[in-house]
Amino acid sequence: MKAVVFQSPTQVAVVNRPEPKPRSERESLIKVIACGLCGSDMRTMTDPPQMPCTPDTVMGHEIVGMVDTPAAGSELVAGDVVVVVPNYPCRTCFNCRRGLINLCDNFDHIGAVTDGGLAERLWVPDEFLHRVPAGLDPHVAALAEPLGCILNGTTRANWNAGEPAVILGGGPIGLLFLAVAKLSGVSPVIVSEPNPVRAAVALWMGADHVVDPTEPGALDRIAELVGGHGSPVVIDALGTLLQSALTLVAKGGEIFVFGVNHAAEITISPAAIVDKEVNIRGIYIAKGTFPLAVRLLAAHPDLFGKVVSDRFPIEEWESAKQLLMSGQAAGKILVTVGPA
Repeated sequence: MKAVVFQSPTQVAVVNRPEPKPRSERESLIKVIACGLCGSDMRTMTDPPQMPCTPDTVMGHEIVGMVDTPAAGSELVAGDVVVVVPNYPCRTCFNCRRGLINLCDNFDHIGAVTDGGLAERLWVPDEFLHRVPAGLDPHVAALAEPLGCILNGTTRANWNAGEPAVILGGGPIGLLFLAVAKLSGVSPVIVSEPNPVRAAVALWMGADHVVDPTEPGALDRIAELVGGHGSPVVIDALGTLLQSALTLVAKGGEIFVFGVNHAAEITISPAAIVDKEVNIRGIYIAKGTFPLAVRLLAAHPDLFGKVVSDRFPIEEWESAKQLLMSGQAAGKILVTVGPA
């Protein structure tokens, strides 16, 4: 079967891969329809890498597919469209026993540790599959994984209808935060984004204001737009903009940091945290939020569908990779593998 296989940051290509084999009776065989590309994939293919990946591994973790062969006793049937939770916790480590299964010390991350979804087929344990409602475009359903991660943060956010929020970064993750903010009634929502194409998408999706952070006085402009007292919630959608977030957050406010870059370092003033009594919260993958993500996608497909900007068949992997690595895509890039 065709699969995108990682050997090194500079050697990631479509190859012919042997058919996958199940690891237990509780796994169903999935025919992949599409797989989204993620910022973590870009960091994996950066040389030197900023994210780890096991050599000879099929990449891809934002997966939507169709059940081909259900597991024995499965509630799923052949033909069901499903999305995949790509992180398998061990359930026995210290954090798993504390209920922090999204912080497992021994995760099996498919697409990084074991084979993922940039392939024609893969076996997935039924407990990590969620059925997609009839009528939802599978290419929109492919957003379930990143949206589930977003919701792990926003379901804990103290944002309220009619209060402002600032989103630093208007890439695919920032756009998903924007969609959830708008559905929550947060207003105004200000997005900071230098790419004019992404800025246009943010406005199309309902951002009240988009500010180019490279322009002089950009932070002052954002502070003015939220009323001069700072924003109760600031989202660092890149994971490297904490310094700006601390400038923009209101007293008693909270900052959510999203995105993992193991090579990134920043310098901040701890006094800014203390003086404002700021809560800083990291967001790491999904935590029981896939069902909500699927429901939101099914309820608002037109809104979330705007996040998907580019589709490439797996045979055009090099073009998809080039666009991803350029950082210039307007939104989410999907690699299509099978018919929807």
